[in-house]
Formats: sequence, structure tokens, C-alpha cells
Amino acid sequence: MTWTVVIADDERIQREGIVQHVPWEQMGLVLAGTAANGEEALGLIRAAPPDILVTDIKMPSMGGLELAKHARSLNPRIRIIIISGYDDFEFARTAIELSATAYLLKPLFFPDLLDILKSVAAACEEEARQEEERLDLQRQMEESKTLAMRQLLRDLLQGRLAEPDAIKASMCDAGIPAVEPFVIAVLRTEEEKTGKIEKINCETLLAQRLELIGRGLRWCESYWSDGDELVWIAAASEEESLNALEALRQYVNSQLGRKLDACVSSDIQDPNAFSESYRRASAELSRRSGQGFNKTILLGDPHALNKDTPVQRIKAYIEARYAGPVTVEELARTVFLTPNYISNLFKEQTGETIIDYLTGVRMRHARAQLADPQRKIYEIAESTGFNSTSYFSVVFKNMYGASPKEYRESLLGRAPE
Repeated sequence: MTWTVVIADDERIQREGIVQHVPWEQMGLVLAGTAANGEEALGLIRAAPPDILVTDIKMPSMGGLELAKHARSLNPRIRIIIISGYDDFEFARTAIELSATAYLLKPLFFPDLLDILKSVAAACEEEARQEEERLDLQRQMEESKTLAMRQLLRDLLQGRLAEPDAIKASMCDAGIPAVEPFVIAVLRTEEEKTGKIEKINCETLLAQRLELIGRGLRWCESYWSDGDELVWIAAASEEESLNALEALRQYVNSQLGRKLDACVSSDIQDPNAFSESYRRASAELSRRSGQGFNKTILLGDPHALNKDTPVQRIKAYIEARYAGPVTVEELARTVFLTPNYISNLFKEQTGETIIDYLTGVRMRHARAQLADPQRKIYEIAESTGFNSTSYFSVVFKNMYGASPKEYRESLLGRAPE
């Protein structure tokens, strides 16, 4: 590397002598300029702060010590070599206070100056090397922190973490705000006939643009999942996230020649809900894949979902298949969500569990069939999803306070036998 030097000395002979005696290129130095006074030198320093300043103390307009103070304020790392014709303790003390690298007396002995310049150049080299190592270590730490944060997000989205205090501590360590409303969006692009950019470049540009747009939010992060989905997590309100995604869509449509489909779960208060929110958004986007919406679907918005909610689909499925075996796991696969999530969602929206709802549907159909005296009770049990007639009778009596036989006889106006 090369280091720049400014020389300030009102004695022309000494100034030119320094220029002529220093093997600049050999020592890795570049002469940035010379000045006959402090004001002139300060102009050079302001234009391009040098690495090294060689200055006389006694100069017109501005002395060397005042020049050194200004130079230090412009470049705190500047190396200062002071030359003085006065063997004065006060000058030396001020030079020390300015952290001057060296203090030389006139008449100047050039070999001493060359030794000092060589030493200063080596110090600059060492400082640059240490700074590069520091920056390299900082980059490694930032990369490691980013990888750790993304791994934490993957763990949260995959439901691998459950302990609230541990989650909050991990989020804090990763720089993720732990008390915020969050949004989780799953995005996919679809190439149009006039698509201009190949897939790999499109993915890079899309992620970069989303990062740029997200700088206006409190916090956000994104990464590509194994399924070619761009997953975006942000500490943002519903309105902020929709505005950001709309700006992204306009960029993708106009600059990348692609359509952008997005599904958003918003207003997530608990990090423990990340997993279900992500699964729900991903499943909903998969369900609508290929339909060419080129829009953002907001989960929980009945207009966006055409009132076709997971709970309504579960109810419809049960109504159509109550006569056979129905499990929560089967229902979860039908609506592309997890068993735990649909169980909680169903209870939250209906006030009863899925099993209780299924039992109620079966009992309702059983009551209707009991009105037909030709139907055997064991046939009704089998047709409403019960393998055991005795268990069917127990469930029926618990619900209606009478056995199937007693209920039928009450319908026919006969006293129980």
C-alpha cells in the first residue's frame, strides 16, 4: 500500500530538500503536496486528508502546532512529524499532547527523517493490516449472526422451539424485537410470457429489493425456503406489510417481468404462533397456486378468502364423510395445516372441539334416522360412523338423556317398554 504525505515548511530550501531526499516510491509514499504556510497546508489537508503530515512549527499565517490540531480533527489517525528550530520544552510538550509521531530539530538531518518516515510507513501498514483483520472478523461475525438468526427463524417457523423464555432470549441475542406485532408472508413468482430475467437472477433481485423496501420497517428478514418460496418475517403492522408487498409487486411486475403471489399472516403477537402462521400462509398459497392472482392474500380477510376458511372447509368435510372414520390428522391434511393448529383454530372460532362437532353431526343424523321405524339401531350406528352399537347408545344417551330406543319410542308416541 502507499501512504500520502503533505509537507508544510516556510523555508523553501528545506521544503524542497525533503522532496528531493525522500525516495517516495521506494518507501511506499506519495507526495500529496507541499505548502509554505499553515493556511495553505490546511487547504491541502481539507481537500484530501493525508496519512502523514510533516510540518515546521514556526510558519506565517498559521503555525505548525495549530495546523496539527486541525489536521488531527480532520483525520484522527494522521501521523504527525514536527520540525522545529527551537529546542523548547513547551513545543515538545504540545507536540506530545497532539500525539505527534516524532519531534525533529533543525538543522534537519535527512537520514533521521528517512528513518522516521520508514517507521511511520511501517506503522501505517500495520494499522491497516489490523484494521483489515478487524473488519474481516466483523464481517465473519455479522455473517455468523445472520446465519444464526436465519436458523432461529427456521426453527421458529418449523415449530422446533416451544419454551417462551428461551425463544425471547434467542430473539434478543439475534437482534429480533421480541415484543412486536409480526407478519409472516410467503411469496412466489410466476414468469410471464414476456419474462425478462432468468430464475436465479430473479431470486437474487427479488430478495435484494425486499430488503431495500423493508428498511423502512422496524425489523425484517427474508430467506428462500427449500420449496422455492421467499419467506418474509417483519415486525410491522398489517398496513405496513401490505404497503411494502405492493411496492415489491410493482417492481416485480415492471422490472422482472413476473407475477407475484403473496399470502400474509398478520398481527402475530406470540412467536410461538410463527410456525402455525407460516404453515397456514404456505398452505393457502399452495392451494391457490397456478390461479394467476398476482395479488396478496391476507389471511383472516373474508373477502380475500371468498369466505372459504379452514374451519368452514372442515365442517363441510365432516358433513360429507361423517359416516366413515374421520380423524383430526385427516382433516389437517385436507386443509394443508397441522393437527394442533386446526384444533386450536376450530375451538377458537366455534367454541367446541372438532371431535365434539363431529359427534354432534353424527348424533343429528342418527336422530333423523331413528324417526324411521324400519331402520335397525345397529344399522343407524354403523351409518353414522360407530363400530359399536353399545358405544353409540352410550354417546346418544349422554347427549339427549335417553337411549336410541327410548328416543325412537318417544317419537312414535309409545311408552318405553
